[in-house]
Amino acid sequence: MPGRCAAAARPTAACGPARPLRAAVVDGTLPVGSRLPATRVLAAELCVSRGLVTEAYQ
Repeated sequence: MPGRCAAAARPTAACGPARPLRAAVVDGTLPVGSRLPATRVLAAELCVSRGLVTEAYQ
């Protein structure tokens, strides 16, 4: 089932961080149920705001 990013006519900025996470789950790199990085850590790695990562996680 596609997420909000795939279905949105105009994807939000949160779709940027969400896409690679979704792809990692689909291809098995990130097993279902795995812990995701803390929002602060991932935001720093991607040079985006913590709020953007939080939105992507939802």
